[in-house]
Amino acid sequence: MKSAINMAKLSEKNMGNNVLEQIKLQVSKDTIKLIESDIQVAASLGMKNCERHIHGSVHETVIQEIRDNGYTVQIIGIDPAAGSAHIKLSW
Repeated sequence: MKSAINMAKLSEKNMGNNVLEQIKLQVSKDTIKLIESDIQVAASLGMKNCERHIHGSVHETVIQEIRDNGYTVQIIGIDPAAGSAHIKLSW
């Protein structure tokens, strides 16, 4: 009986982790869309770069994805306690 309770707790914990990962993935996707929109607006105005603050613990994923999309990302500052970053994007 005790092992069944432990298994249920473990399953519940894993399910919570999966939900958290799904939320982080969606936040990352939404943040990348916002940043790409910023880039399009800035580029249409003739700018060659823009700055952006990324809130939350997804900044590492977002920065890597933006770099993978061909943009230069300079990290201006990181707040480890908040998990956020201030970046400068160039194209």
